[in-house]
Amino acid sequence: LDIDNILIQPINDKNHATTVFYGDEMGVNGDFEHATPFTGWTNIETPTTSEVNTSTVRNGTNSWKLIGDAENDGIYQNIADQVAGRQYYSEVYVYITAGAVKLDVNGVALGNTATTGSWVKLSGTTTFASNATFTIRQHGSTAATWFVDDCSHKEVGVASGWTDADQQLHI
Repeated sequence: LDIDNILIQPINDKNHATTVFYGDEMGVNGDFEHATPFTGWTNIETPTTSEVNTSTVRNGTNSWKLIGDAENDGIYQNIADQVAGRQYYSEVYVYITAGAVKLDVNGVALGNTATTGSWVKLSGTTTFASNATFTIRQHGSTAATWFVDDCSHKEVGVASGWTDADQQLHI
């Protein structure tokens, strides 16, 4: 075997990745820990009870307690600064003792539950069009009692491209 010409070429040793990340919190007082716990929220319809609660909480010292006796009793908040066509991720934790609850964001139903006795996360992603609301309300006409905590609404971002950074296993 006779080799008379060797050519060494650099190779593309970069990695392609797509990363989904979330922007800053866009909701107001989603944990109900503000000095005035209902700041940023408004009642929908006429809940029998809509008040701060300190006995059934997921995180912190407060949650919001609601008792509804009609379909759609609940609370909502307007979310400012959303941009048409962009995606947003929303989540809320609810603790139900009776009835059923649903989460609607930007006019889209993201989930509902009738699970009682434990904190349940309702969540999902929507593409913003024009209805800028984050709504947690009674689902169905059966009377409902529930607690709300840890509401969040963030823009979804995606980064995609090539990198030559090594994977960093330990920070």
